[in-house]
Order: sequence, then structure tokens, then C-alpha cells
Amino acid sequence: MQKNSLILVAKIKGLVVAYKIGYALSDNVFYSWLGAVVPSYRQQGIATQLRVYQEQWAVNSGYSCINVKSMNRYPAMLQLLINSGYQIHGYQANEDDKYGENGKILFIKKLI
Repeated sequence: MQKNSLILVAKIKGLVVAYKIGYALSDNVFYSWLGAVVPSYRQQGIATQLRVYQEQWAVNSGYSCINVKSMNRYPAMLQLLINSGYQIHGYQANEDDKYGENGKILFIKKLI
């Protein structure tokens, strides 16, 4: 089965400075898998532009929600997700993780 996917790349003066990758989990759930911004280009709204584009693309493609995972060790990402309307939906513990550093926090955002 082929999964619907989206790969976004942000360039400034021909230089790749950010990306965002996601794919379908089901007919109505899109998973935002990976994303990053080069450190010297952060705090310029690039990640927000990619996120907004991905969300609108997902709506236009018929998805009703987007799922994403993050970790406690990425507080800026956790804050970005919460500020962007994502809600904590669960937690995936890592067996080797005694202090909650490597477990994954699951987020969901309803699109419609």
C-alpha cells in the first residue's frame, strides 16, 4: 500500500535552511514525522510557515487531524506544538528510560 506523503523544504538564497516531512497514517490521520531548522535560521518564523503549509495541505487532502511526537528533551518543540493548538494525546515510554527523557509525548491537532 502506498502512503500519501509530503516533503517541504525551505530555502533562502538557494541554501536549504529547513524541512518538514510527513505521511498518512490512515485515510483521515496525517503524521508529521520529521522537521528541523538550521540553528542560525531559527526564530524567523520558518518552522511556523512550514507547519501552517503542512496543516493546510492536510486539510485540502481530506485529513481530519495531524499527529506528531516529541520528547521532554526538546522543550522548544513542546512549547511550539502547544502554542500551535496541538494537544497532548498520550505517552510512549521507552523501556530503557528511567527518568522520562527518551519517552515520546504524543500530540494531536484536529483540523476540521
